[in-house]
Amino acid sequence: MVKLSALNLFPVFLQDQPIDAIRRGRELAQIVEKLGYDRYWIAEHHNSPGVISTATSVLIQYVLDATENIRVGAGGVMLPNHTPLQVAETYGMLDVLHPGRVDLSLGRAPGTDTETAQLIYHGETSEEGFKDGIRALQRYFGPAESQESVIAVPAIDRQVPLYILGSTTTSAQIAADLGLPYAFAGHFSPNFLDKAIEIYREQFVPSEYLQEPYLILAMIGTAQETTEKAEEMKSIWDFHSIQIARGESGQIQTPDISFYNHLTTVEKFFLKTRGGINLYGNPEEVANVWKDINTKYHPDEVMIVSYSPEIEQLEESYRIIKEVITTHS
Repeated sequence: MVKLSALNLFPVFLQDQPIDAIRRGRELAQIVEKLGYDRYWIAEHHNSPGVISTATSVLIQYVLDATENIRVGAGGVMLPNHTPLQVAETYGMLDVLHPGRVDLSLGRAPGTDTETAQLIYHGETSEEGFKDGIRALQRYFGPAESQESVIAVPAIDRQVPLYILGSTTTSAQIAADLGLPYAFAGHFSPNFLDKAIEIYREQFVPSEYLQEPYLILAMIGTAQETTEKAEEMKSIWDFHSIQIARGESGQIQTPDISFYNHLTTVEKFFLKTRGGINLYGNPEEVANVWKDINTKYHPDEVMIVSYSPEIEQLEESYRIIKEVITTHS
């Protein structure tokens, strides 16, 4: 059975205050927990008024306190922005407070623009530097006998599980080399998906952490009971994607299908080719899309990200996707 998880960037919509986005994210975590989702990840982003997931570990603590069993974690920590020691201390502490419920996925990109990244922490972004950071984290979370002169209190022996995030083939190679689970960002980088999966599965080296490849595929979820409602919900994600492509900032547009009428030919092509894998439509349409995806990629787990200012619409999307994947896996 394919596992199901949720990803949230804590989007801030027009007319939202920051607390609205934060409370919506907490309520969504409670909803997907009741629906039987396995984990709930929060992504790190900076200098983006439409996304409030900046202090990711604070939001993780907020969600852990409001839920009971679902795993909660970073999707992910952008390692160039932090030292491995700081990360181990923070996520070790979270695991002390909520034992066995904390995940830590790691990305090599800064999660923001270059200028902002330099103001946060100008860390190592090379492939080998990223690997060194991961190895340091493995040591910090490992047993006492593996430690060196500097230790990460209280991370020792917590064994917080690590995942590698990726949107290109480089991260797939890193995950394969280190024998770690791999989460691919199919929700915004579909063009690299086929090659990344091929590299990860074919070149995977078993490790003490994982014996066989484990692929998490992140996808957009815009499932509703009718195609018309799904199209309205889809317009939110598409508008945000175009905002990013244009280099625009600001809060995220609420549903408005009329915006498609104002797109350039290039923007329409962008949405068609780079808009991300989308479980879109009514239940029957979503089932057809899912069958194709599952047949082609056979993910071990799918991670769904849905955008809406309406919590009822989010709940409907996650419920339909849960029913479809449970039925057709």
